[in-house]
Amino acid sequence: MTPSLTPEHLPALHNEEDRQMPRTIFDDAYYQRFYNEDPVHTAQKVAQLATAVDSLCAWWDIPVHSVLDIGAGPGMWRDWYHTHRQHVKVQSIDISEHA
Repeated sequence: MTPSLTPEHLPALHNEEDRQMPRTIFDDAYYQRFYNEDPVHTAQKVAQLATAVDSLCAWWDIPVHSVLDIGAGPGMWRDWYHTHRQHVKVQSIDISEHA
């Protein structure tokens, strides 16, 4: 049986604006709020996820030659691959000029 997610498992939403419609503008204020002082996704958490995904691919004998990171934000996946899997070509893209 899969445990259900409860509110304490979900990232905290910082203000009323974050609980409304999906954001369409990812400006400097957005990146300041979610990636700087109190980040929603820390480099450590992204590294844990990247390690897990990479390990799962290895377990399934899926060679990873390239990665396309869409919505890359500040590029934490790119940084992980450049540090741990230098042979993997990483292409990162984000809609915001502030990422």
